[in-house]
Amino acid sequence: MNRIRRIRVVLLSVVAACILILVTDTLARRISAYEQIDLLAGLRRMIVLDYVEDPDQEELMEAAARGMVDSLDDPYTVYLNHEEMESFNRQVTGGFSGIGAEVTIKDGHLQIVTPLEDSPAWKAGVMAGDIVLEIDHVLTGVIFNDLKTDFMKLREAVDRLTGEEGTQVILLVRNKSGKEQVIEITRAWIDIPTIKGVGRDANNSWQFMLDEQRRIGYVRITQFTTKTAEVLHHALDQLRDQGTRGLILDVRFNPGGLLESAVAVSDLFLDGDQRIVSIKGRNVLEQVEESTTGEVLAGIPIVVLANEYSA
Repeated sequence: MNRIRRIRVVLLSVVAACILILVTDTLARRISAYEQIDLLAGLRRMIVLDYVEDPDQEELMEAAARGMVDSLDDPYTVYLNHEEMESFNRQVTGGFSGIGAEVTIKDGHLQIVTPLEDSPAWKAGVMAGDIVLEIDHVLTGVIFNDLKTDFMKLREAVDRLTGEEGTQVILLVRNKSGKEQVIEITRAWIDIPTIKGVGRDANNSWQFMLDEQRRIGYVRITQFTTKTAEVLHHALDQLRDQGTRGLILDVRFNPGGLLESAVAVSDLFLDGDQRIVSIKGRNVLEQVEESTTGEVLAGIPIVVLANEYSA
């Protein structure tokens, strides 16, 4: 009996020791995490109080957040601040309200890369290569420094060029010849086409038949947005009605986009009950996406064009 009691006491001691180890290990990890946060907070405090210039505290914390994400060394995990998230949402929804021009910063100047076809900027005469000297230029000729775009951040420039539909923006631009011009533009909703064909017809609609004689179709997918699968479905229906015998699907330079959109696009080319993609993670149960419909162009041979820039 005493032996049994001694065995129980030993077992209880072992269990207690295991619990103590677990609690101690958890506490150690917790202290370590607190110490790491203290290190970050302490470093921030030193910079704010003792750095030779007054730093931008918001930029400090954003840089810290980006540093943590960058340390993962994962090209598919990124940090987006509020402005970048808004820009991303505009891209994946396939449209935005603005003047309709792609811009960049070159040598400290805001430059038009290209006006989008049929956009307000394009109709107003904005040309590729134009330098935007001022945004919201004052027609009276009074010059305000906050209107000038010299060394303006691209994010700020985009924020000033976009805005509600029907509102006006006045630009002072300098074209390649050096001539300066004031251009008034009324902002409008800009649809970003992600499905393109070989050209447009008289009604400005995309045409997808590349070779009328051989009945070869061509469709280019520039990005995966909320509207991509729906518009692609219409394009494939059009080709099927025209009796297409083959399809060239071009995804060169496609940077990606929404996973749901890519799944929906894949669904158009697969028979039912085929696995398209599976998703799993350390704390996420596996999710499997399977095709649900038959092929839109069943039995039609397809060539897919891709390059190193295809997501």
